[in-house]
Amino acid sequence: MSALKIQLASLILAFFLLFSQSTGKCNYRKPHSGPCKKGADCKNVCTLPSEDPTFLACLTGPPLYGVCCCLVKQK
Repeated sequence: MSALKIQLASLILAFFLLFSQSTGKCNYRKPHSGPCKKGADCKNVCTLPSEDPTFLACLTGPPLYGVCCCLVKQK
């Protein structure tokens, strides 16, 4: 049941990030070590200067299973 809740929360997050009217934008990248399972797995992926290192999200629900969302800093 816990895994189902995590997948649902990830799906809601992905939906919100993809279709929100806000100015937030993610760079989507897969970790070199394989699909991520938690935000900490994205620590070495979200390293571009244009990305906010304090926001790391691992999307664990379909369709973006195991992909990191690296939030782009607003200018």
